[in-house]
Parts: sequence; C-alpha cells; structure tokens
Amino acid sequence: MLVETCQLLKARFGRGVAEVFWERLRDSGVRIEPIVRGFGDRSALPGRELFLRRPDEFALMERMGITRAATFNPGFAAYRPRRGQKRPFQILSEGHSAVFMILRQALLERRPVQVSRDGKCQTVCPYILGHAAGEERAFVLVVDASSRTKRPVQAKWICLRLSKIDDVRFADEPWIEQDYPGPVQRCVDQVHLDASLLARATSLG
Repeated sequence: MLVETCQLLKARFGRGVAEVFWERLRDSGVRIEPIVRGFGDRSALPGRELFLRRPDEFALMERMGITRAATFNPGFAAYRPRRGQKRPFQILSEGHSAVFMILRQALLERRPVQVSRDGKCQTVCPYILGHAAGEERAFVLVVDASSRTKRPVQAKWICLRLSKIDDVRFADEPWIEQDYPGPVQRCVDQVHLDASLLARATSLG
C-alpha cells in the first residue's frame, strides 16, 4: 500500500511530492508492517471471489487485530471476518455523507432539523457532530411540543448514528438553548463541531 500511494502521488503531483510524503512518513515514527509473500493463504479466507483480490491485506489485518480501514476498495466494506473474529472492518471513507453535511449546516446556523429513522420522525437541535467507532454520529437535543416556545423543563438528549437516518430536512422551529446533561458526553469521540464551543467563541469576539 505504501508503494501504491507513492506511485499515485508521483503520477498525480510529481516526484517531489512523493518524496516529501515518504520522508515525513519515515520521520513520524509510524510502524510499517511488511506483508510476507505467501502469507495470505487463500484457504484461510472465506471462499468468495470478491475477497480474494487482496488476500494478503485481509490476512495481515486479521493477524494484527486491525478492525478499521481507510480505503477506496469496496471489498473491505463487504468483507466479513473468519469465524471466531469479533467484528467486520469499520471503513473510514473519504468526505462526509449528505446527512452529515445537512446537520453541519444546521449546527452552524443554529437551526433545528427533522430526522426520520426506523419509521419515526423527530425534531432535534444538533449540538455535537463528529465520529465514534468509525461512524458518523451526532449528539442532539430533542425538540418536543412543550419546548417550542420556552426552555424545556426536562431536556432529552440522544445520540444519532447518521447511517441509520432515512431522511433529514430543516424544521420550522426555534433553536433551543440547553446546557449539556453532564461534563462528558459519550456519543462522539472525535468532535468535528460543537455548538456550545462555537457560541462561546462567538461571544468572546
């Protein structure tokens, strides 16, 4: 994969960019794991042709206990581990989903959105947007009928897995200001945007 990346950078941007990439990678202290020829025994992998395109990579990742992959190869998303392995690979894809981008706009503009999932519809104010466990997530405040004209008596916070959302659109409701339920939220590990931090930064000028 390292060789392929260097070749791609050289072809797209020139030899200088490829050399800078290699030098920075080498100096970063990152561990480079070689794939030994013949390590990826086809008999050790599920007998589906899709999985045999890169058997060495799958076998190496299983041996090292790697469960997250940044890749353009659709085979990684479809791959399922051998019996006894805990879970399939979590794919870190390029860019963000359409749902993520709408929630991002809603958070920046402080506008509630209406989300549909599992046949149910809820109006929410997205407060924290980011990732956890290799998937897009949002920590949101639910807007109910009693909170549309005043601060909710009892706030309801939920964690949304964006891959489970069927539809999202802006709602004609006021944004609800509410403090977080505790010092630490466990919905989003890698925070992309935090509405409270943005509001605090804006107030400070």
